[in-house]
Amino acid sequence: MVSRPILTTCCCWGWDLEKGSTAAAFFTIIVSILDFCIGIWGLATLHGLLNELKPNEIENFFPPAIMVFVYLRFFLSLAAIIFAISLLIGINNRYQGKKYIWTWIIGMLVHRGIEIFGGCYALGWLGRHRLSELVFMHSELIILLAYWVFCLIVQLASHLCVVSFWQDLDWDVNGKEKQVMDLLMYADYREQWMIENKAYTMSYAQSQMSMSVAPQHPSSQDFGHGMVHGASRGSRGSRNDAFI
Repeated sequence: MVSRPILTTCCCWGWDLEKGSTAAAFFTIIVSILDFCIGIWGLATLHGLLNELKPNEIENFFPPAIMVFVYLRFFLSLAAIIFAISLLIGINNRYQGKKYIWTWIIGMLVHRGIEIFGGCYALGWLGRHRLSELVFMHSELIILLAYWVFCLIVQLASHLCVVSFWQDLDWDVNGKEKQVMDLLMYADYREQWMIENKAYTMSYAQSQMSMSVAPQHPSSQDFGHGMVHGASRGSRGSRNDAFI
């Protein structure tokens, strides 16, 4: 379905959609490299804690299957670099780069969706009490949480910009043609309506004219009254002749 772009400019600096989409691609590359480095540090830290903590402490502070999400996020950070390169190729090819642009859009949605699910799962399992203890023991988690929220907000803005960029390309190619087709269809409907309205008006005028020139036939009741009236006049005339 062809639609107009959601946004006309990106960012508060008034960048056009192409520059904003290019910035989104480079932002994805930078964040993915940082995520890769954070993932290496996080995996090393988690494996060290697994070796140091007692079994009951591991049960209290490690949500089940949390290592699966950590490894998955680690590999997704590498995939995000590929998505960003794909977006740059799509921007360079413009409308012909549709599949490259949508690779970034869908891939990053899946990437951030898994991150949100894993983060909500971990926070919900830990709860307020255990989370406060964990933050007290590892204060660097506050910085990581702020960084994660910042990346999610920028990612949302980047998605709006890239989707708008694609909509703008699609509108330039297919939108104007769709407008012409809509106008032609409207003109056909209007012409058909005028023909039907003209035919109805003519038929109505003809019916009114035929009714106005039609002869007035007396009814049987009026004919009876006329005969009685004529008979009475005839009887009065005969009596007058007799009197004379």
